[in-house]
Amino acid sequence: NDAESFFDSGDDSYFFGPVVFVEEPKKNFISIVDGQQRLTTLQLLMCVIRDILHSNKDIEKATTCDAYLKTRLEEEPALQLNNNNNPYFTKFALKVDTPENKLKNHKTKNHSETRLYENYNRIYKKIKERFLKKQDIEKQNSNVFDFLKKILKGFRVFEITLDSPEKAFRLFATLNHRGLSLTTSDLIKNLIFMNSNESQHSSFQATWESIKNNLDDKNGFDRFLRHSFIAKYKYVTTQSLYTEVVDKADSSEKVKDYLDNLLTDSQKYSEVVSTKRNDTTGFYLESLFKDLSNDSAQSVILNAYKFWNDKNPKDVDKIIKICLDVFFRGKTIGGKAAGTVGKQFAK
Repeated sequence: NDAESFFDSGDDSYFFGPVVFVEEPKKNFISIVDGQQRLTTLQLLMCVIRDILHSNKDIEKATTCDAYLKTRLEEEPALQLNNNNNPYFTKFALKVDTPENKLKNHKTKNHSETRLYENYNRIYKKIKERFLKKQDIEKQNSNVFDFLKKILKGFRVFEITLDSPEKAFRLFATLNHRGLSLTTSDLIKNLIFMNSNESQHSSFQATWESIKNNLDDKNGFDRFLRHSFIAKYKYVTTQSLYTEVVDKADSSEKVKDYLDNLLTDSQKYSEVVSTKRNDTTGFYLESLFKDLSNDSAQSVILNAYKFWNDKNPKDVDKIIKICLDVFFRGKTIGGKAAGTVGKQFAK
């Protein structure tokens, strides 16, 4: 969407946001601490346009696109994702093929692979709708290539490169201390790496990305972190969540326990908050989370899914109905504030 808006704006440049890199002297690669999702999306855009050009037999332009996706000397992928996502990213996105063949033949095995597949498909549909209708092949190739050139030439990033992960994490803490806009998840991620050993950073980074990929609503990541905390520990407000996590994850062992719990919860959470079920329970969930805007029953239902769903799924449905009844009566008939009812759910 940013690329399309910039292309239509007539502006010469567009601020793509800050990107934080770590370039360690003893390693032959640069790690991306902040900005992975934006750069991955940009790579998918380049892959889609390259594949369209390849499908349209414009090998020269397709080769030019491919050059942006690889290192100059070794012909290796310029961007590599974490260990969980990189094999599928390489096999699906980076490999040259027609978009139709990719979307038809590639199967996904988990949620993170599905997200990459869906994002590629979403970008392809937008490009197809915008540039590939009612035009001859040569004009299509020219249009998509000009679109990509403007994006690559006009997008601007504020690059911050540090020489150790520890300095990157201290940077996040400093930005927060000075009142700059960081989300709760930014701060918690920073805390995880500050309170863990360097030997654990790679696996913890992979776990963190897996947690995010398991969630359908990436914009609701902070809400998930709060609901997971309440389900495991106690009631906490959005404002105090980070402070409470500081106490619960103050050593490498506790950090691992905290991440393991988040990973388990993330595998159930999208199902917990789903309002797309076409049964009576789906109606209850829609009433609770959409119509009544509840933001506290998720923790109760999350625990019900974790402990009962495999053996007694009907009990989970009963809990959802009880949550709806309690919240409706407390808020409407009892006149209780949403926060008051939320504390009871937490208990």
